[in-house]
Parts: sequence; C-alpha cells; structure tokens
Amino acid sequence: MMLRNLRVYQELLAVLASALVALAIWQHQKAHASPTDAVTADEILAATAADDAEPVPSADLATSATSSSNEPGARPPAASKEKMLVLGDSMVEVLSPYLNAYAIENGHEMVPAIWYGSTTAAWAKSPELGKLLREINPTMVIVVLGSSELTSPSIESRKPYIEVMLKRIGSRKVVWIGPPNWRADTGINDLLESELGKDRFFLSEHLELPRKHDGIHPNAEGEKIMTENVYKSLKPMLAKN
Repeated sequence: MMLRNLRVYQELLAVLASALVALAIWQHQKAHASPTDAVTADEILAATAADDAEPVPSADLATSATSSSNEPGARPPAASKEKMLVLGDSMVEVLSPYLNAYAIENGHEMVPAIWYGSTTAAWAKSPELGKLLREINPTMVIVVLGSSELTSPSIESRKPYIEVMLKRIGSRKVVWIGPPNWRADTGINDLLESELGKDRFFLSEHLELPRKHDGIHPNAEGEKIMTENVYKSLKPMLAKN
C-alpha cells in the first residue's frame, strides 16, 4: 500500500552547541498489508527499482565527486563516526531520546524516521525507504519493526519483505531491533533472527520493561532500560569499517 497522509518534518536539536537533524514520518492512517498477498522479493524490488534509482540532488553530495556511495544499495564512504538512520514504527519514538543522547555523547549522528503502525510490508514497498537512504545517506541503518506483526498469521509471508528491505539498504551496516513483546508472538522474532543472524538482530522479547497504560509501549523507565540494552549491542559495530 502506498503511503498516504505522511508529513515529513525536520527540526534542529541544539545539544552542547551542536545540532541534530531529526526526521519523523507521520502517518494518520494505520498501514495495512495483507499477509495473504502472494508476492516475491524480486517482484517488490522490480516495483521499487525506479524509486531507488532516482539521483541524489547535488546539494546532498557532500562526499567525493568520484565516490559511488550514492548508488542504490551502496554504502557511504568509511568514517570514524556513524550517521545512523533509525526507521520503523512507534518503537522508534521509544528509543530516540536516549539513543540520540548516546549518539551525541560519542560523536555520532542519529536521524529518526517514524511511521506509526508501519510493517515490514509497508516499508519494503514504499518509495520513502529509497528517499530516506538517498537524502540522509547513512552509514548505519537501525530498523525498528515487528510490533505491528507480533500476532500476524502466516508469518512466513513476511520473509520477502524483510529480504527486500535488506537488499534496498544494501551494504550499509544494519541492525534490526525486534519488538519488545507484551505477549507471545506468532514467529516474527524467529523469522527476523533467521534472516539477519544474531549479530545483526537485537532480541527485545526477553527485556523486562515497565509499560504505559496501554500495556504495549515502555514508559520512561522502560525506554531507558530498552535503549541501554540496545546501545550495548550496537557498540561493537559503531565506527568499525
């Protein structure tokens, strides 16, 4: 399903005389993608090829003119500090405050992209993914998805969407943060771990998190606990090329 009614905005966050550009994607209608859709990764990639092939505006080409880093799926030039694109559902909002503080403290930059209620299917098919990769040109992509698919039937139908997202992200560093389960899932965590491997997948299921009144989203204390654990898992990958 195409994205509708999204508002993309940027705001400068001044922290210790530095600014962080935060990007958030807002959706006013929940993303729906039927798990019964028979679709292959190749079909999705073919449909999104034009989106991913769009050239990057010259103003965004801050790297060497001879660099091929802005080609679809390519990784930006090596750098001692990371530019992290954190994209996904409402759990991005849970991680962003503390993760941003950790990033700034260690000289990294974090750009959050939030699409409320989104799924692997929605992101895999969306032109927004290619647009974000082109415009932000991150060195690392942190995907925070799975909460909206915690109890999805036919969980294997999600496999092509995960494959497509990884192929579109390309050779950039990638870490996938699994959903912080508030109930037993139907297999999304097992599927994600099998597709990404333990080195690129963070299992949030085991974390004991205080929750808000909805029983789903971690409260302020839970946000801190979750982010601290996520950051520990990210540290071995940060600024290693």
